[in-house]
Amino acid sequence: MKYLTLCLTAIVLLFTVGCSRVATEVNDLDGGDGETTESADAISVSPASATIPAEGDTFSTTVSSTDDWTMTGDEEVSWCEPSQESGSNGDVVTFTVKPNTMTAERDVTYTFWCGDESAELTITQSAPAGQDDSDPYTIYYTTYHLQPVLFNSTATFGANLISNTYTDGTGKMVFDGPVTEIGGRAFENCIDLTSITIPESVTNIGDYAFSGCSSLESVNIPDRVTVIRERTFENCSRLASITIPESVTEIGDYAFSGCNNLTSANIPDKVTVIGERAFENCSKLKDITIPRSVTKIGDNAFFRCAGNFTISIEVIGDYAFEECSMTNLTITGSVTEIGNYAFLDCSNLKSVNISEGVAVIGNSAFNGCSSLTDITIPGSITEFGWEVFYCCSSLESVNIPEGAAKIITRTFWNCSSLKSISIPGSVTEIGERAFENCSNLADITIPESVTQIGERAFYGCSSLTSITIPGSVTEIGNYAFASCSGMTDITIPEGVAVIGDYAFASCSGMTDITIPEGVAVIGDYAFASCSGMTDITIPGSVTSIRDWTFYGCSSLTDITIPEGVAVIGDYAFEECSGLTSITIPGSLTEIGYHAFAGCSGLTTVYCKATTLPGYYPNFGSSCTVYVPKGSESDYMNSWGWKEYKIVGYDFN
Repeated sequence: MKYLTLCLTAIVLLFTVGCSRVATEVNDLDGGDGETTESADAISVSPASATIPAEGDTFSTTVSSTDDWTMTGDEEVSWCEPSQESGSNGDVVTFTVKPNTMTAERDVTYTFWCGDESAELTITQSAPAGQDDSDPYTIYYTTYHLQPVLFNSTATFGANLISNTYTDGTGKMVFDGPVTEIGGRAFENCIDLTSITIPESVTNIGDYAFSGCSSLESVNIPDRVTVIRERTFENCSRLASITIPESVTEIGDYAFSGCNNLTSANIPDKVTVIGERAFENCSKLKDITIPRSVTKIGDNAFFRCAGNFTISIEVIGDYAFEECSMTNLTITGSVTEIGNYAFLDCSNLKSVNISEGVAVIGNSAFNGCSSLTDITIPGSITEFGWEVFYCCSSLESVNIPEGAAKIITRTFWNCSSLKSISIPGSVTEIGERAFENCSNLADITIPESVTQIGERAFYGCSSLTSITIPGSVTEIGNYAFASCSGMTDITIPEGVAVIGDYAFASCSGMTDITIPEGVAVIGDYAFASCSGMTDITIPGSVTSIRDWTFYGCSSLTDITIPEGVAVIGDYAFEECSGLTSITIPGSLTEIGYHAFAGCSGLTTVYCKATTLPGYYPNFGSSCTVYVPKGSESDYMNSWGWKEYKIVGYDFN
């Protein structure tokens, strides 16, 4: 190993600032002044820089320190190895620098620490000589084991190979004519290949050309190449940067997929298509600008990339940026559609600005963006997909622009930080589970344009205290307001015909409710476990009270069932423990199983039916039943009724 002649570039200094450790001793036994002693840590290295030739060499530096020292550096650098990483004053640290297998100069900086004081050492290694991309007859390269590359012998290069040699740290593939292409799979899985210089005469690089070259650190793409084809650089896991020439118009499917050390890549202004999974799992790729020229981003194109993105295209494809670790997103220019799952599970995304022009936000577009607090939605939006903001648990407010026609399935499901939202007059339907489990939602206005409130639309909105349902609504879906435990006031309009199953179940804060004339159906469990409800009015338009409808309404004290009701379903009033009296209409023909079971306070039943309703005994043994005069004997002699005290009563 030849010795380097190194210039002394730093003078050994003992620092008297920073990282000082002060020890103070105060002697005041005699009332005298305190006495202070002070010592300082310091460190330096000499020499503090070096330039190493491309062939590699060793280099030594001396550490001067007032105490023990440690050293830190880039953990991913394997080409420069120190003899030790900690020690004491006067140590000589030797660095072994391997041959440079890249086409460019490289450097590394090490930091030596003594306490909080530090000194830096920078080692620079020259680029290999003789690699010239202007020579159309030669492909230059380097390999890890300094041996000729074992390429695919069936690959085409546009000329015939004359020789493939490796001397003086550089490999050469020499051809009998200009190299015009790197054929498909030419260097696929050449895991020993560390760098390659492609002649500028090349116009085409084929599919899989460098796929699986896991040691490749440096490669150039000539200016005549127009397409980076499918899987060209797939799984080149040591490739840190790539310059894509301005001539490129298309980046193919999986082109850079799995390049997990790629930190920078430019997308030229002529690129129109970025293929499926083109940059998939490029987990260190940051701060990407996608130009206006791009008309299509393929599915999963930037799956699990790290950077912040500025996007100015027409269509963002399905899953295009799934699981990217970006924090900010700007969608500008001519974007008209954001595809399904486009930003799925971008859990670090905090802010999104969508410019005018976007008309459609696809299904689950921002699903799982759990850090998203702020989003600007333009007035051009006419359609939201389902689950657009599903589980955006940090989102506090959002504007729905005029023009949106529907808020469909699970749009804001589990947006647990959402406090308020304004629904514009263009919306006609609030879909299933649209605001389910928005537990902090306290303020919402439903416009007159809405005609349907879907199943579980506001389920679990426990902070919602009041809501006015507009007269345009004809149906309240199953579970629509179930478990809205903080709701105390609700207005159901005249136009509603159907109240679905569990519609207001477990609304424990609701004290009274009026069901308007026109409601024909009150579903199973519709008001079950409304434990705070003391009063309810049932309209004459209702013909049956279904199973479990008022189950567990423990504060309900009395209820009148209107004429027209023919059936009281199974368990309809079970566990209404505060109920003391009930009036049953003459139209009633059937009382279901355990309809009044557990009504421990029930003492009085007014039953107007002259024809005995079908009945399962469950009033409670202490109950008095008042029946129409003249029908006493029928009740007294009927199974299920005779066990109660029967009293004739004039209902006129």
